[in-house]
Amino acid sequence: SNHLWGAGLKSVGTASTKVKSDLPIVAAAGEVLNSSYYNFDVVSWNTQRILFVTVKTTPKEIKVTGWNRSNITTYLSGSVGLNAASKYNQYTTALSKMNYTEIIFNAAKRAIVDEITERLQALYQKAKAKVVAELQAKLGEINVGVVLNPQDNLGKIARDIEAALKLKAAQDIQLTVDCLLSKLLAL
Repeated sequence: SNHLWGAGLKSVGTASTKVKSDLPIVAAAGEVLNSSYYNFDVVSWNTQRILFVTVKTTPKEIKVTGWNRSNITTYLSGSVGLNAASKYNQYTTALSKMNYTEIIFNAAKRAIVDEITERLQALYQKAKAKVVAELQAKLGEINVGVVLNPQDNLGKIARDIEAALKLKAAQDIQLTVDCLLSKLLAL
């Protein structure tokens, strides 16, 4: 346990918080391979803009959440040197085998899909607002008073129109009945 307390403090990306470890903490392409005696969460990431895509690189800030029992158990098992070195080699091998071109391509593809979706949604909202304004104007021409909100979903807009039409029909029927009654009474 003295070894754990005395283990060197290692950086995780550019985070100001350091962790106890016998090996460097490997972090790249938005991934962290934790070889420390602490568990931690990445609070924020350093990023890099590649073409029109922003990708995570290394941790900018971390929050320690407790002891990393797995790595402590490995050390206490007496084979820390071999296991830690082997684990570090696995981490660095895994990072070196990552297809960064594919990672960047996939990030770009997601960014393009998000951008297209956002633009289509904006066009849809603009068209919907125009249609709703036209509907409200045409209903006003036949004396159907209704306030339609283009932010509402289509079902709500349809129910608002239906309620306004029912109210108008009821008012028209009442006027017709009143007119007929007054004519009958005038006879």
